Amino acid sequence: VTLVEKLYPEFAPNLSTARSPQAMNSALIKSYFAKKIGRKPEDIVVVSIMPCTAKKHEAKRKELSMNGLQDTDFVLTTRELGKLLRLKRVNMASLPPEEYDHPLGLSTGAGAIFGATGGVMEAAARTAYEITTGKKLDNVVLNDLRGFGKPGMAKEMTVELLTKEKKPINVKLAVVHGIGNARVLMEKIKKGEANYHFIEI
Repeated sequence: VTLVEKLYPEFAPNLSTARSPQAMNSALIKSYFAKKIGRKPEDIVVVSIMPCTAKKHEAKRKELSMNGLQDTDFVLTTRELGKLLRLKRVNMASLPPEEYDHPLGLSTGAGAIFGATGGVMEAAARTAYEITTGKKLDNVVLNDLRGFGKPGMAKEMTVELLTKEKKPINVKLAVVHGIGNARVLMEKIKKGEANYHFIEI
């Protein structure tokens, strides 16, 4: 979002109004989950563990707060968490395995992949396909969109959906990982060298 705001403001109207997985989760914790466990939002501290340093800036955005209370209180990168574990001499390999908590209940398969690179796009593509066609995707895992692409390249895929009038339309999707790759893609779009209906960065 910040990249578009600062360098490509002409594309700001095209940004999704949906929050990032971090922002969605933090807001849910301080609203729905707080009520569920009988706590005040101000008594809950949300610490987010993320691979991207940009999440630290995101957590401070004014629109990601309610009544002066930030949704995400602290963000540690996965590297910082690793250093903290080593500093405290926590041997992860010696810890017994256990089930993940499910404080908000079980999630769908699309919900489970939401935080992975390409996961938002895949979840959206699955949902859009099923809503517009009334069918489930045969290939549930959209491998063309998942994971990291080559440096400077977007991972691309075209999915056939139906319009409101039930006419087929090919929707071109792209996923890029990292700000450097995002800038390369945005420059191509700006020059008219690339065109997509939906991009995940």
